[in-house]
Amino acid sequence: MIAAWMAYCLGITTLLAAGAVALDRALGLGRRPTRWVWASALAASLAFPVAARLRPEAFSTVTVPSIPAALAEIPVAREVLPGVATPAVAPSRPFSVSDLDRPLVWLWVGMSAALCVVLLVAAWRLRRLRRQWLRASLEGRAVLVSDDVGPAVASFWSHDLVFPLWTLNLDDHQRRLMLAHEEEHVRARDPWLLAAAGLALVAVPWNVAAWWLVRRLRLAVEVDCDARVLGPGQDVASYGALLLAVGGRASRRLIGAAALGEPASFLEQRIRSMTAAVPPRYLRRVAGLVAVAAAALVLACEAPRPEQPQMPPAGPTRAGRASDGLGSGWVTGSGTVHVGATSPTVEEIRRVVLETYGAELQRYAGTATDLWFIVDEQGRVVSHGAGPASSPDSIDTDEAGRLVPRYDTLRAAMITLLGPHDLGPQSPAVMWVQLRAPGSSTRKIEDAIDAGMAALLRPDIRAGLQQYYPSLAGQTSGPALDVWLGHDTQGRVIRAAQAASNGRRMDSDQIRGALAEFRPGNDAWEVVDRAALRGMVRDNVRVVWVYITSSTFNPSSEVLRAAAARWEPTAFTNPRPLEAIALVFDTRDSVVAHATGIAARVRRTCLDGFRELLPQFGGAKFGSWGCTMSSTSQAAIYWGSLRPSR
Repeated sequence: MIAAWMAYCLGITTLLAAGAVALDRALGLGRRPTRWVWASALAASLAFPVAARLRPEAFSTVTVPSIPAALAEIPVAREVLPGVATPAVAPSRPFSVSDLDRPLVWLWVGMSAALCVVLLVAAWRLRRLRRQWLRASLEGRAVLVSDDVGPAVASFWSHDLVFPLWTLNLDDHQRRLMLAHEEEHVRARDPWLLAAAGLALVAVPWNVAAWWLVRRLRLAVEVDCDARVLGPGQDVASYGALLLAVGGRASRRLIGAAALGEPASFLEQRIRSMTAAVPPRYLRRVAGLVAVAAAALVLACEAPRPEQPQMPPAGPTRAGRASDGLGSGWVTGSGTVHVGATSPTVEEIRRVVLETYGAELQRYAGTATDLWFIVDEQGRVVSHGAGPASSPDSIDTDEAGRLVPRYDTLRAAMITLLGPHDLGPQSPAVMWVQLRAPGSSTRKIEDAIDAGMAALLRPDIRAGLQQYYPSLAGQTSGPALDVWLGHDTQGRVIRAAQAASNGRRMDSDQIRGALAEFRPGNDAWEVVDRAALRGMVRDNVRVVWVYITSSTFNPSSEVLRAAAARWEPTAFTNPRPLEAIALVFDTRDSVVAHATGIAARVRRTCLDGFRELLPQFGGAKFGSWGCTMSSTSQAAIYWGSLRPSR
């Protein structure tokens, strides 16, 4: 993925550079400074990729083909006769973009290190040269005089100016112009701006578009400085002659220093800029150039970030033959048991779980949790999850119906149990369910599983969506969303949350961020298959079905605002200053009482404010209560729930 991200950065920088060219020309027509255009483009070329990594949900994505390591490392047994298989061999692995990651990282680090060495050597060289320079006074200002270095700003901190010896022979007017040019660099803090540009190149030394941006930034710094020096009443011809005189001399340059003789290749552009007149009716051209710059910026913002394909983890690709009955078994401690078919082996299952699901093992280590996996007849994991363990020391095949969702709809050929601590210290127990499907394909198995899930989940999901997000039912388009529905033991939705989809595989951390009551290692969850959602929500809405063992009512601010707007609409259509709303929820989370009042009369705590608005509930015992503020009407919302907490 390093190669894909480097290409993304290069593309973003190129688009920003195109926009900067257009905006530079637009500002140049009006004789406005342009150096901040190039500085902003350079900063944005670094900020966009960082934002795409930190806030991926804000960017569109493009899938970059790659070969997951699991597909290349798990052995395959090739069956040549019934019941006889050849030794396991590793399949040949095609080239993948991810193969370039390691060499590109080394190249990146090497180039950054080399550029750092160049900058450090330049600083050391400048320090050594300063010891050889003489101090003098030029037009009343203390300066440094060298043999062949300058004119330039020779220090970031002390703002020392250095001039070559031959410049002392210039006439008084040209010396004043030369000195004014370097002092303008100091006043505008141009040396610091150029130093920051150098550090940006250290961060992305391979980005050729960034190098070009820095070069244009150096030109813009000099053009802006020329414009400031050539204020009203200054002689452009004399200043141009000074530039030609300085540019015609062979002087040693200081890396990164702001200098009057900034490379000779810039001289023609600088002279053209300071002699060009403002064209008549230039605003129309300016508007067109600004539109081009805006279009380039929009394209840069909308450019899709690279993303690795979300492929199902691969397990052993050969399953054993189906047996008529599975029987039962159990394991205590770090042992294993096989029930049913004999392939894949325990060693193969261990390797797949350790290599592909190591993060899950670490997350649930030391908790009373069992992991489960459903594997099709081709050895591919089609579903997996976690659930509360009935015993911290053992696991039983009879627990499959409780642990694995919709287990009774599956046709299992084998169950393998890996006991607690079998995969490492504190590791959770694992239940591996291998499916059988004589005469059918993998897709038929998955369709059968989906159909079973759809039949069981659809009524509860529909009720939950209608209760919390009724607007989703009629939508045919919109941004990708993740919707979390937390339910109790009866399948009734008691918590809900939604957020823009980040495109990542769902995990316990994301669920905990959406539903604060969710307890990893104790509460089970699953991503609802599309078959169960067909006809209810659009295709880019992902629904996560979460079992919440805690039944305390704790509504989100969104739910409270919706309930308040429904039962006290005047507080939103015709709000009064310091409006307050009180809501009472019964044991089924329905509003049974409501009232409005003035917040100035409400006491300090949420519960006191609630009882002030609804005094008839002063003696009621609430399992939970709270308050929030409506962002639309600025009304305070107080609530209490009659559902008991546990």
